[in-house]
Amino acid sequence: MNTEKQRQYFRDWYLRNRSKVIERSKQWRLSHPERFRELCRIKAARLRKENPEKYREQYKRLRPQTRKRCAAWRKSNPDKHCATQAKRRAMQRAATIGDLTEIAKVYERAKWWRQWFDVAVDHIIPLSKNGTHEASNLQIIYAFENAIKHTNSEYKPRVVFMGGT
Repeated sequence: MNTEKQRQYFRDWYLRNRSKVIERSKQWRLSHPERFRELCRIKAARLRKENPEKYREQYKRLRPQTRKRCAAWRKSNPDKHCATQAKRRAMQRAATIGDLTEIAKVYERAKWWRQWFDVAVDHIIPLSKNGTHEASNLQIIYAFENAIKHTNSEYKPRVVFMGGT
């Protein structure tokens, strides 16, 4: 068989078995999430290096879809969004991450306080200053004070809501 006939054979086979191939691919992706992410990063890096114009076009095409999907998730999971974002930042900085159930309780308390006040969960010692992402390093303070505090670990908020630490 020459290469063109082989290609045609495999195209035909794929078209006949497309649903099976898609299902098996999905099962593999779900059972190997780390490997799948790594392969996606490698593929994107190769495309970005070899064909930057095509990469930009693909990025422009997919970005609105991704943003809509993320916005929909944030809207349906407002309490998880902040906790997930803080955990991601902690992982990027290789910070110590404490018991996730205790951390979730702090974010749950902040959600309860948000009924009446504009509050935010704050790291007492910021992650950027080698703070940990643990319940003992979290406090619930007014959002505007959290913005003022930023990465200043010396700043003492006027009000710390109960149940934050």
